[in-house]
Parts: sequence; C-alpha cells; structure tokens
Amino acid sequence: MKNKYNSVISITLREKDDKTLLIHRINPPKVFSPPGGFYQKSLKYTSIKEIKEETGLKVKNYYGQIGTIDNNVAVTASVVRDKPLTINCGEWDIIGWFSFNNIKNLSPSAESSLWDKSLKITR
Repeated sequence: MKNKYNSVISITLREKDDKTLLIHRINPPKVFSPPGGFYQKSLKYTSIKEIKEETGLKVKNYYGQIGTIDNNVAVTASVVRDKPLTINCGEWDIIGWFSFNNIKNLSPSAESSLWDKSLKITR
C-alpha cells in the first residue's frame, strides 16, 4: 500500500522540562518548525532519522502519529534527552528549545491542538 504522506514532522520534546525543539528553516518556507523531512520507509523511521540528521539528538521515546497538516504532512511526537545540539545540516539558521507559550509567536500557523496533544500523550 502506498503511503499517503509526502512529509513528516516530529514535535520533539525535551525530557527534563517539556520544551519543544524548533528550527528556523533557511529554505522556503522560512519558518520555525519541528524537525522533519520527506517520507521514507515509515513514519517512525522518518521521524527518528530527521531528528538525528538535523540535530544530532537520539530519540528516547517515539509516540507515533498525533495528527496531520493539509492531509499530506504527518505529525508525530518524540521525546529526547537533553544533549547538546551538535549538527547543522545546512537546513536551518536558528535552533532552540521553546516553551509551548512561545510557539504561537514564532509560528503563527502552528496548530495549537497538535502541540497540546503531543504534551498530553508524552507525559
């Protein structure tokens, strides 16, 4: 069966304080977003691979799909331990940990229900 998603983004929470990882992409659309990329093999594979590739972090817990955006982007949730962000793969110019209260200011198109859902299922 063919996968219906073109891309996957993974809301990535830091284990110690529930802050979420956002990167500011340097290619269009130039927005803050969770790590992600084009679908490969499976949602889990793509989520874990993109987090590692874009940040150097290893996923501690993968929680699976929590929603979709525009019917072609799968949204997953993962938790990582607090380690230094070591990799710049050339896809972003800013990276950091943000509280849920600040996300709306950085990414006005963010669907708050997905952020809220990721926090609930990972705790």
